[in-house]
Amino acid sequence: MKNKILDDFYYKTRIIINDPYFKESVDFLLKKFKKLDIGIPEDGLIDNAGYEKWREKYWNKFDKIANSKEYKEQLKKITKNKRGYDLKTKEKVNELREGMFPPVYKNYIDKIIDYYNIDKKYHKKFKEFVLNYIFFKREDFPHTNFSIKFERNKQTKEIELYVRIFWLYHKRRYH
Repeated sequence: MKNKILDDFYYKTRIIINDPYFKESVDFLLKKFKKLDIGIPEDGLIDNAGYEKWREKYWNKFDKIANSKEYKEQLKKITKNKRGYDLKTKEKVNELREGMFPPVYKNYIDKIIDYYNIDKKYHKKFKEFVLNYIFFKREDFPHTNFSIKFERNKQTKEIELYVRIFWLYHKRRYH
């Protein structure tokens, strides 16, 4: 049996999960995916292989829409077949794309995270949490006891591997 680590990150994620803005944002993404026949199963994807298959479906759908006759005709109608266009025309093109294309979900997740004013140093961790929440229906976040980083040595110009081990058990409560 795994223990849940009840740290600040855990409590922040509980607050965010229960916030109406978060729920509406996630529902919007899930409904948009479902509408475009690239829905995520109710109980989430099983593993990373399932996520990669879903991403392939996502990008195939994106390409299919981009190459569709309907999209090209509507785009031509808005832009009058010009390459450069003014701000008003650009807004209309963006509206067309938002209506027809699947949302660029990682950018949308960034907007969700920005809404909560998450500190930059936790941004990547929260993004990973939200991705896991949406695609795998996970409400917890797996904690690791180490991090790995590659960095180029400024003097030798060689790439070095750094492993950081966390021993902060005294700051965490287990449940």
